[in-house]
Amino acid sequence: MGCSFSYEALGPGGLGLGGTSGGDGDVSSTTDLGDGDGDGDGGSDGGDGDNGDGDGAGGGSSNTAGSGGRTGGTTGGSGGTSAAGGSSSGGSSGDGGSPAAGGAPASGGASGSGGVTGDFEVTTWLDEDDMGATVALPLGNGLSLREAIELANSTAGHQTITAGPGTINLTKQLPFVNETADLIFDGTVLDGAALSNAPLLRMDGPGVLIQGVSLVSASYVGFYLNADDGIVRDSTVTNSTGQAMHVSGSNVEISGNLIVGSIGILYSPSSSSSKIWFNTLVQVDGVAAINPGQASGVDLRNNIIVQSTTYAVAGACSKFTFYSNNLFWANVSGINSQCAPGADSPVLDPLFTDAQAGDYSLVSTSPAVDAGVDVGLDRAPGAAENYLGVAPDLGRREKQ
Repeated sequence: MGCSFSYEALGPGGLGLGGTSGGDGDVSSTTDLGDGDGDGDGGSDGGDGDNGDGDGAGGGSSNTAGSGGRTGGTTGGSGGTSAAGGSSSGGSSGDGGSPAAGGAPASGGASGSGGVTGDFEVTTWLDEDDMGATVALPLGNGLSLREAIELANSTAGHQTITAGPGTINLTKQLPFVNETADLIFDGTVLDGAALSNAPLLRMDGPGVLIQGVSLVSASYVGFYLNADDGIVRDSTVTNSTGQAMHVSGSNVEISGNLIVGSIGILYSPSSSSSKIWFNTLVQVDGVAAINPGQASGVDLRNNIIVQSTTYAVAGACSKFTFYSNNLFWANVSGINSQCAPGADSPVLDPLFTDAQAGDYSLVSTSPAVDAGVDVGLDRAPGAAENYLGVAPDLGRREKQ
């Protein structure tokens, strides 16, 4: 059975920025984030986040959705869902592409979630919390993300939650994800403007995957990876003043993400063996954009870190198992005061397409193109290799 979930807010502990020395943002024995008075170095970002092939089973007859398989950590989309009571049987199955056309939903029915359907599909953008809500009888205006997490926590086995394009204005802290689960978003935005001293998404269960969500207005923490084997992939944190990510678990993967502003990625001492691959960090505040603190075994490769208000990375060389193939540019205090950048780490303007307009993709002449190293993640589904060109590109997206 699923473990119980908690709404306990994180305490008012410091965000681990430190004073003149780098804070490591340790997590206390409760749920507070620590003061971070130690020598905090920088955490690092996870691997590439491109979608796998997706081998989910296709939707069948009406009111039936495919389960959506995980290939390489991503979910293959099943066919579009038909609304309850609808006369049509839904669209044909997809493999991670566009939603099937399907029949029109019946009155009061909810539309599909962009070609990906899981065990619990979010069908309302209102932050509802109707006691006793189920998939068959969601009550209120539909099944909310909050209700979907509660159902996944109370259901045995690995569950998948899916949500399509839309904005959810959180009214209070979401329940912690206490069970192994995939949260697959397609254009979903979580707005935490109404929250304080609480993460927008907290992963307390092992092996939780969060993919494709955009977090805004995170004043405390965006993603809180508090368990082992968690993955945050293909997601964004923007317009936020708190930590983009706080890592307490081990063997986590942070890959293919975009962080603009915020306090970057911080670690607790308990964390080890994390992978930070193919991320783009821009104008990050704090001691450093990536601050591993007293964590160990950080694999920091294939990232772009530019225009940090202090250092790009904080941490002695001993903190890293790999520290190479990262691009640095215009970080105010420099790259790293304790460890020189590793091999194949250019210090050049990455040449974003239009950074002022928020387009951080790469132009064809960018020094980040073909400057990465293959770490085994599929950056170019359908291509002969895991990437396009002669080597992977740095940053969150492969240049097409």
